[in-house]
Amino acid sequence: MRALLVIVALAGCSRDLVVAGADAGSGRDAAADAAGDARDDSASEAGGACQAVGSACQSGVSCCSGRCARGIDGLLRCSSASGGCLAVGDACSTAADCCSLGCVGGRCSETLCSVLDEPCAQPSDCCSNICGPGGCELGGTCRTAGERCVGGKDGDKSCCSGKCDKADGDLERCVAASACRVAGAVCTADAQCCSATCTAGRCEALAGCAVLGEVCKGRNDCCSKACADDGTGVKTCQGIGGCRSEGELCRRGDQCCSAQCTIFNTTLGLGRCAASTPCKVAGEACNGDEEACCPGAPDGKDNCFETALKVKRCRASSATCLEKDSPCGAAAECCSQNCDKSKCADAICLADSASCAFGEQCCSGICAPAAQGGFACSAACLPSGASCGTNSDCCDGFCDVRSALCGAAPAGCIPIGGACGDSAACCSSSCAGGLCTPLLQ
Repeated sequence: MRALLVIVALAGCSRDLVVAGADAGSGRDAAADAAGDARDDSASEAGGACQAVGSACQSGVSCCSGRCARGIDGLLRCSSASGGCLAVGDACSTAADCCSLGCVGGRCSETLCSVLDEPCAQPSDCCSNICGPGGCELGGTCRTAGERCVGGKDGDKSCCSGKCDKADGDLERCVAASACRVAGAVCTADAQCCSATCTAGRCEALAGCAVLGEVCKGRNDCCSKACADDGTGVKTCQGIGGCRSEGELCRRGDQCCSAQCTIFNTTLGLGRCAASTPCKVAGEACNGDEEACCPGAPDGKDNCFETALKVKRCRASSATCLEKDSPCGAAAECCSQNCDKSKCADAICLADSASCAFGEQCCSGICAPAAQGGFACSAACLPSGASCGTNSDCCDGFCDVRSALCGAAPAGCIPIGGACGDSAACCSSSCAGGLCTPLLQ
């Protein structure tokens, strides 16, 4: 029953899933074996062992795990798991570091962490990372992954992840929720947290809307307006691709729909996307019942539409854009981005390499981070290791929420945004228009 505790990341701890391969069930083992052979050859040629988890890297070939990923701090390091946790045998400092939720003698172990009041010798023995005179103690405002849940109907509510499940016999424990660590989870560094903020050993929630990876109850909790269970059993804020909406984490203004990124963590170089003013520009998430989208009242509501991922986004580029049938001299003047015969016309899809804010604007359906900054329509799906905004950008159907890079999916099902033929194949159990879609709450 251990898998119940680490729903997101356990699969990523196996070597088969560390290296990006084909779609689920079509040759991923062979890809992993080939990558393993390449790593062995590389290590032999260098005259030494492969690089351990946490070591600086340029490609997965040099890593023992076969995976070189860019962390939330922007640096490339060897990583052992798609979900950001460490495999059994890797060096650890807390139980939360490990996919197995067990850190014994400084190494990830199959032995689960101890819960409240159980004996302990050091903090890492405890799921809470707090070892007191009488045994493990609680800390923070919620119970961390691995900790015993509160009994009865309030069991889920007691957990930081909002999910409680049986693990050892009848003992119910809190499960892990996301690829990054959610608000309230044990942490030792800002880079481990979805919020990029670790305070007094716990991940701290940012003010306002919740960023990608954080636990949510409904769409309005999230900056992206997308709250869904992506197959883990826990509802978290999901990425929607293209430019980042108000409140999401960013490094540069050209990552944000508003073109403005306000830095709050200078060590990691991370900030949050500022609000678009005086109205929401193309790419910003919207509710559909407001006039917030450009050009504002009375036409703003008409420029908030539902995308293939069932999330509504604004599509007009500025507060001064012209509505349909207005005289125009260039496409940029029109809310639809289409000036035909000197009049603004219905929106048409954008060609490859054209600037974009989200996938539905592109003929290819992919609006990906551009090499020169900002976003551009991509002619084809993106390979493993390429910068991405949502799962549907990637050929393997998985965009890692921590690194924003395409990679191997941490589960056998198809993640949200991946191509599908039927709902049963999707982690979310929902396939619409050929894509796995979130069951939005």
